[in-house]
Amino acid sequence: IENGKELEEAFSRDVYEQALRLVARSLKSNVRLYDLVGRWIGSKFLVMLLGATLENGIKAMERVYQSVSTVVVKLPENDRAEIKLKAAITKAISKTEKPLYVLIEDLNEAINDEDDPEWMSVI
Repeated sequence: IENGKELEEAFSRDVYEQALRLVARSLKSNVRLYDLVGRWIGSKFLVMLLGATLENGIKAMERVYQSVSTVVVKLPENDRAEIKLKAAITKAISKTEKPLYVLIEDLNEAINDEDDPEWMSVI
């Protein structure tokens, strides 16, 4: 969630946690039963699409983006908060040259790249 910190600061911890739950539900509902979805650090999630092609991974994240971009967190007094997403995706195979923790750090750097205006980066 790109604007997770802003949601918490501008509204409340409850609003931030509501946004986390909405994104988690969207992630789980847009991947296969045997894929892994978990909260990673702060407002970041890690999704492992086991055996998926890079193209299938991109399609799954596009479905998540579409489902979350239509959701708005309801606030008191009919106010609303928009959830903004940013994603990075890569394909790792079992005999990859990079260990998993290095791939995850590469993804983290891509997500944190403020110069990249796109919502999804493919590494």
